[in-house]
Amino acid sequence: MKKWKKIGWSIFAIGVVSAVVILYFATKKPATAEDSEPVAKFSTTEFIEKLNANKATISATYMDKNIAVSGNVMEVNKDQCSLVLDAGNNAIITCTFDSAVFAKHAATFEKGKPTSIKGIYFGCDGFEKSDSTDMMDLLPQQKSAMMKTCSVNK
Repeated sequence: MKKWKKIGWSIFAIGVVSAVVILYFATKKPATAEDSEPVAKFSTTEFIEKLNANKATISATYMDKNIAVSGNVMEVNKDQCSLVLDAGNNAIITCTFDSAVFAKHAATFEKGKPTSIKGIYFGCDGFEKSDSTDMMDLLPQQKSAMMKTCSVNK
């Protein structure tokens, strides 16, 4: 009988520990840029130039990491809680915020004004080399980098 009690208590203990671990991971808040310091700081134009020079290396180095960029606000989208920063030469950096963080800082965002934003870098678009040799593109493709869970960099 004692043997079955030990087995029962062991199963109960394993169940409690498992429930605690599952509860911890289920309620754990995802990492945001507001929670940490950026690993690197760039101007918007500098970051786009680095992507132009070597997209693969920059993406491998900074993907899913907190970086800070400084530049002029090109557009404020209150409905989508995002900013578009001008990076010059037909390039932009899109910064998406959590709604509570955006609401806290929305009054400081003005079109044409400089700002510094930190966020989790999660990719870029428009940096692929064209395989077409037929004709030169008449309209250059807009290049963009994207950051999520952004916050104001202080």
